[in-house]
Order: sequence, then structure tokens, then C-alpha cells
Amino acid sequence: MKYKSFCYSHSGNIGDEVQTLATEQHMPSVDGHVDRDGLALLNDEDEPFVVIMNGWYSNNPKHCLPAAKCVIPVFWGIHINRDQSTIDYFLSGERLEYFKEHEPIGCRDPQTTNMLKEKGIDAFYSKCLTHTFPKREKAPQKGKIFLSDLVKIPIPDELFQQGVELTQFEKDFYGVEIKRLKAARNLEMLRDEASLVITSKIHCAMPCAAMGIPVIYFGNPKEYRVQVLKDMGLTVYQKPSKYVGALYQILRKTKLGPIFRKLYVKIKYSKVNWDPKEIEYEDEKKRLTAELKKHVEFCLERHLSK
Repeated sequence: MKYKSFCYSHSGNIGDEVQTLATEQHMPSVDGHVDRDGLALLNDEDEPFVVIMNGWYSNNPKHCLPAAKCVIPVFWGIHINRDQSTIDYFLSGERLEYFKEHEPIGCRDPQTTNMLKEKGIDAFYSKCLTHTFPKREKAPQKGKIFLSDLVKIPIPDELFQQGVELTQFEKDFYGVEIKRLKAARNLEMLRDEASLVITSKIHCAMPCAAMGIPVIYFGNPKEYRVQVLKDMGLTVYQKPSKYVGALYQILRKTKLGPIFRKLYVKIKYSKVNWDPKEIEYEDEKKRLTAELKKHVEFCLERHLSK
């Protein structure tokens, strides 16, 4: 049986590519790639292949699900946005029937799990495969502080001045192979060189934490998407409001930038632990890996028995 992983022709977020790299660790072979945003457009008569269906499908939903018949889906770590139009689309009609046909469905967050269960779908909280990146063998002796997508977030002067800025976004015109290489290179650099990662991106925070890198994450603690971070053992610190963020983006490279940053950190971020330790996650990582293996075997056996 052949196995294929996702590529993303319509996404500039290389966090998607990070999820693919996490998935490929658990595949017996990688026999090609299939566009996540075109699963429904494939030829039904093509030779069947297994796809671990992680991530979200809202970029071009009408071309995603239900996938063509040649796809043998293994749902693990899917995410459904909680806005009503997305829920109405994915949890009704042929999409709901498709989930029912291929249950149980592994979900990235408890909220997606509950939404599916409320529709009568057998679903479980699988978390995300970026949780399963191997822990690095050792931390660098003179590591760097990486700042991933923090242009609107004030941080202490000493961290800001030492920090190496990084982003998870690339232009689409670079193509899928370049974006994949960029994602792999970012992961390798963070694994080998980072003593601390400060980020506002979920799919930067989770793989870094899994690799044993201390992480500080800024987001919305009340947002349902970040529960998977909390369950991993990370603290979710509140991002500044959009108005404060916009002001800081204007001031950050002016003479007023350091003054604003110092005052904001002192007043609003006084409770942030700016010197976190790595989390201990190896037992949970082993459990997730074993459960995924069983789930893939179950889905494949079900397909072959039809």
C-alpha cells in the first residue's frame, strides 16, 4: 500500500509544512504528496493510497472533503473552526456522512472532538502530530533566542536585543518544495541552536516544546485552539490588543520603541516567566505514537476488508 502526505499549494504558512514533516515520521514510506486543498478533485479511479488527515480544511473547503475514493483517510489531529458558517458546512450533508464513514475521527482539540460527537460522530482527542517530534539529544552550550512572528508583541529589552527574528510565512510563489525545505531548515535550526523560543504561532510552539526547547507562547488564553498547548504543559500568555500591537509595530524601530516596550512589559507582562524550563513530554509522546500506529492499522484493515 502506498502512503502520501500533504502539500499546500495555496498556503503561505509553513506551519502547515511543519505538520506534514511531523506526519511523515510515522509513515512506512512517502510515495508522493497530495494537495490538501484538492482532495476532492482527484481521480476516483486512481490507485488507492493512505493519507494521514491532519490539520484544517477551510482554505478551500469545497475542494477538500469528501476526498476522492482513491484516498484512504486516517483522521488524526483535524481541526474545525468554531465560526458558525464553517461548522454548518463541515458538519452537515456529505461531509458529515464522510466523517461517519471513516470514524473514529482523531481531533486536534477538545472543542472539535465535542462538535463531532454532538453530531453523532465517534471522535476522540488525538492532539497534534507536532507533539511527536523527537527530543533533541542536547541543548546548545551558547544557544540563541528566537523570536517567531512577534513584531506586535513587546518583550524585555535584553531578550529583544539578543533575539533572532523568524517567521512562519513565505510567499506562495516560492512553490511547495521551497516551503517544505524552509520548514525543515527552520526546525533543524531551532533544534540545534535555540536556548529559548518566544512565539505567537501554535505550530512553532508545539514542535519546539516537543524537541525539548523552552518556549514562551503568546496568544489568547480563552481561545479554544490553544487548549492543546495548555494540555502539553505550556502557559498561554495574553497577546496585546490589536491597537497596542499596531502602536508597538510603529514604535518598535524608533527611539520611543525601547521606552514603550519597557513600560508595557513592566505593567502588563510582570507575571510572565521569561526564563522557562523545557517541558517533560516523553511518556505522552510514546503514547500518542503507539495510538497513531494502531489507528492507521485499523483504518487500513477496514479498507482492505471492503
